Parts: sequence; structure tokens; C-alpha cells
Amino acid sequence: MLDVIYFRSLLSLLMSHLGGTALAMPVEIVPFCWEFTLRRLEMLFIEAGCVGKSRVNVESDEPYVTDNGNYIIDLYFKSDMGDLKAASDAILRLAGVVEHGIFLDMATTVIVAGKLGVLKFIVIVDESKLVSHLGGTSLAMPVEIVPFCWEFTLKRLEMLFIEAGCVGKLRVNVESGQPYVTDNGNYIIDLYFKSDMGDLKAASDAILRLAGVVEHGIFLDMALL
Repeated sequence: MLDVIYFRSLLSLLMSHLGGTALAMPVEIVPFCWEFTLRRLEMLFIEAGCVGKSRVNVESDEPYVTDNGNYIIDLYFKSDMGDLKAASDAILRLAGVVEHGIFLDMATTVIVAGKLGVLKFIVIVDESKLVSHLGGTSLAMPVEIVPFCWEFTLKRLEMLFIEAGCVGKLRVNVESGQPYVTDNGNYIIDLYFKSDMGDLKAASDAILRLAGVVEHGIFLDMALL
């Protein structure tokens, strides 16, 4: 099995170049003189037929603003943009650029977004991601729970998978030592397994049936293998 959230076959992702799917490569920029920054990005990859477009809100047609108060420029390429490391460095050297969507030497997760929201969530994996069971990499499987009687919910989760040697730990903030609180005001229990937890569909249903559980990190029937 694969110890990942989502999986898409590598074969389905083959393309001739970055942007070869006709989807955009996003670049986060500061609002000041954003038109000038857009033109500089286009000129940077003029040989690749690069066209940049400011991302806008569908409802208002106003520029889309990130949590940091910045804009997003979506870059479209007609041909190969060349060496990705060099392209990454060149983009980041431009004044006004905050970050871009070229992710190198890190986890191979890709979120492809469009005007109507997320189009695809892609994780590319190889044999190194294969594990004997969920949690086989010693990484936790998270469960979101309501704060009320959280200790009791934690114990019930552990008992649910006692045969798999399940140990639950409340996730805390490193700085304060206080419980980590989600956007919904809930807690996170990280479950660690010594052995296989069994049928994932049955495990998913059993977790969600527990009082106090909001959601968990087992995502089923979402992958194209």
C-alpha cells in the first residue's frame, strides 16, 4: 500500500514540458507595480511562448488576493521553459516575486488550481514510498476531534486499534506546549501504529462512528492507479 494521502499514476502526468497540460504555473507577487512584474516574467520565458495572466475572483473580477495580501500571476507556456532549477532561481531574483509553483527537491505534491477552485491534487510516488502498513514510516495518521473530553476520545481511538499497537498523542504547539487548534476550533490526535490496522474502509467507518470525531486522515476512493 502507499503511505500517502492521494496518488495519481506517474503515467497520467507525463507531459512534454512544464505547463504542457495547458494548466498554469502560479507565481505569487507583491501588488506594487504588478503589471511590470507580469511583463518581466513573460520576458523571462519569451522563447517558451510564456503568457502571464493575473488571477481574479470569479464573482468580482477583482485581483485574487492571497493570505499575505499578494497577487497571483498564472504563467502559461507553449514550449519547454528549460532547466527548472535555473528557471526557479531566475523567477525568485525578480523584484516583486514572493514565491512560485516550481517545487524542487521536496515532496512531490502538486495542487493544480483554476478559476473555479482546485482541479487536481496530485502526488507522484515511487517504490521508496511503499510501506507494509499505514504508519509504516513511523509517521502519524491524524484524527480531528472536538476538544470536549478529548482524553476519552483518544483512549477510544487507541482501543479501536489495540491489536495494531496503536498509540495516540495529542498534537501540541512546539512553542507554547498548548494543544494545536484547527481552523474549526478542534484538536488533532496523531495515531501511531506498530502493525497493520486492517481493512482501511472498515477502519475509516469505525473511526467516524466514534463520538467526538470530526474527520481523519484516511482518504479512500480518491486515487487513480
